[in-house]
Amino acid sequence: MGLIPIPDLGTGLYQGPQGSLYPNGSNTRPAAHESAGIQQALAVRPLDTNGQPDAQGRVVLISIGMSNTTQEFQTFKAVADADQDKNSRLVIVDGAQGGVDALGWASPDAPSWSRLASRLSSAGVSAPQVQVVWLKEQLRGDDLGTFPAGAARLRDALRDILRIARSKYPNLRLAYVSSRTYGAYSGGGRGSGAYESGFAVKWLVEDQIKGDPLLAYTGSAAPAPWIAWGPYLWADGLTPRSDGLTWACSDFNDDGIHPALNGRQKVTQMLLSFFKNDSVARSWFLAPSVIGSPVTTVSAASFNGATLASEAIVAAFGSGLATATASATTAPLPTALAGTNVKVRDSTGAERLAPLFFVSPTQVNYQIPAGVAPGPATITITSSDGAVSSGATQIAPVAPGLFSANASGQGAPAATALRVKADGSQSFEPVAQFDPAQNKFVAIPLDLGPETDQVFLILFGTGIRNRSTLSAVSAKFGGVDGQVTFADAQGGFVGLDQVNLRLSRSLIGRGEVDVALIVDGQAANPVRIVIR
Repeated sequence: MGLIPIPDLGTGLYQGPQGSLYPNGSNTRPAAHESAGIQQALAVRPLDTNGQPDAQGRVVLISIGMSNTTQEFQTFKAVADADQDKNSRLVIVDGAQGGVDALGWASPDAPSWSRLASRLSSAGVSAPQVQVVWLKEQLRGDDLGTFPAGAARLRDALRDILRIARSKYPNLRLAYVSSRTYGAYSGGGRGSGAYESGFAVKWLVEDQIKGDPLLAYTGSAAPAPWIAWGPYLWADGLTPRSDGLTWACSDFNDDGIHPALNGRQKVTQMLLSFFKNDSVARSWFLAPSVIGSPVTTVSAASFNGATLASEAIVAAFGSGLATATASATTAPLPTALAGTNVKVRDSTGAERLAPLFFVSPTQVNYQIPAGVAPGPATITITSSDGAVSSGATQIAPVAPGLFSANASGQGAPAATALRVKADGSQSFEPVAQFDPAQNKFVAIPLDLGPETDQVFLILFGTGIRNRSTLSAVSAKFGGVDGQVTFADAQGGFVGLDQVNLRLSRSLIGRGEVDVALIVDGQAANPVRIVIR
């Protein structure tokens, strides 16, 4: 078809709308949404049939969708139920139904909901025990009509389905949504509809991230679960996408739409890998003996944990991570502090000890070791008393994060301004300062000075140094392009990266502006400066 998978599209456009799974050209969850998802996941626990906590109760994962969904999920259920790593308290129920498109679920009185209730009963579980859903739906015949209106109509139907699900399953906390696989083997019309269904999912997730009250997910009266992408399943036929996925004719039945055994197995493996490795899924999907005490690792700059980069500075949070508090005092950094060590096992099976900055019972700051391969990785922290904590992450070449002055990943950056005058003299100026009256860091207005002055903003971050080329790094100040003159390792501190941006004089008088940095298509956490 010649179409680009939405994650590979990045900041590129498809008939106007921007690509990528998440906002601002990023394929990773925004830090705040990631953190909220982790909190929701930690609240998932075995419940009795009345929805009350019970160590001998159940966690129920359901599917909602159409014929493709039920065929794929049945295969997934068989494989997952036989997997010794699966949580024994987890019950998987296939609720998807052949011949039922998105509109067939978008009414609370639709027969599909009654059939799903019967399947729950047959599995020996109840509606109050349902806490997680995988949703994969489409309009009948992949007929979305004109883009983007058709994709928006599907987005609205998906929203209605999840709101209805939340009303029927009061403990539903997490929803993972996937779009269609390849559809063009059944004709170009179905092919474009299958591709464009991905934008419906993208916009649904973005609506919740932007605060749509119809998709609020906190509080007992929340009308929706927390929503995120599940596995993205589309690839352009035999043209490999960036991770190598393709769809061959043999992956489908003779109709070119419904999955053959090969196709069902592909989706099964993507689902299984997702649930085992996703930071918001593994805590409830995997057996406690597999994950040990849970630990969550995030960028020490942005606090985003969806993806981390080799050589980046990160922070792990959990309990019992160390028996004492200790900080590194030597270089190179040690791989053990107070008897605690961190091992990173990458997608090739290689295991490396991580250099450590700091350890305490609830937090460990360390560097992702150099050479860790991209893909799923397992983090294992062992303390001096033998306590083991583990978690999962995704490793990518870059996962840009910017440090902020208040160490939250938000607000004024941990940065400095460099002024270069016409005579070549240079001076450094602060960008933020602590205001005791407000008890917080505030931005110091930057004066760009006379036309003969050049002013550069020097940002500090991590997860940036492995960028492909300097030209793959871009920045905007309140929508105004900034010139990137340097983006690489800072050189004086382990794991620290530096980005130098020349400020355009067109920013004079703009006041507060957000600094948006993108590295190889991945967005960093925005920070904010003030221009006089």
